[in-house]
Amino acid sequence: MSTDESQSDSPTSSPSNSPPEDVPDRESQEDMHELVGELRAEVTRLRAQQAKQQAESWIQRHPMLAVCLSTALGAAAGYGLAEVSRKRPPTLSEQAQRRLRTLAEEAREIASNVGRELSDRAARSSDEVRARAEDTGRQLAERAQEQGEAAREGAQTLARRASEQAQQVGSEAEERLRRAADEVSEEAKEIGETLTGDAQDVVEEQAASVRDA
Repeated sequence: MSTDESQSDSPTSSPSNSPPEDVPDRESQEDMHELVGELRAEVTRLRAQQAKQQAESWIQRHPMLAVCLSTALGAAAGYGLAEVSRKRPPTLSEQAQRRLRTLAEEAREIASNVGRELSDRAARSSDEVRARAEDTGRQLAERAQEQGEAAREGAQTLARRASEQAQQVGSEAEERLRRAADEVSEEAKEIGETLTGDAQDVVEEQAASVRDA
């Protein structure tokens, strides 16, 4: 009987309805973080304002130095713009192309000079052959005069034939030399153009590989 009364009189444990103790701590920490953030922002603003005021004060105290600095900065900016706008140097591909064009022109000029030289040589050879034929004809005519009237006609005929043959030989030689000169000139031009084309292909391949790299 006493045991039941003691059990009924003893206090029973009931669940607590009070809030957890760590909730106020979290709120306090958040408030502290917000305050710290506001303080940092205010310090940054004050520092910027102070720097601005110091700069304005320095300019007021040193107006000439401020003007000099402004001029120097403007000159530096102008120099920078001039450097940027300056014409870029030619690339390796452009330099090679110009060099190849120059070489091709030189090759054509050399071929033309060779052709002219051969033509002039052919003309000189033909003139020499004609001159020798005329000399031979005069010598035969003089001999005919010395040997008498009977042999004169035969000598003149022989001299005339020799002169004609010499002229024909000279003309044929001149024509052959001219044809040879034309062939040499044409062949030289073709070689120059072929070399130029091959070199151009090489330059384009190198430029493409540089761009791809």
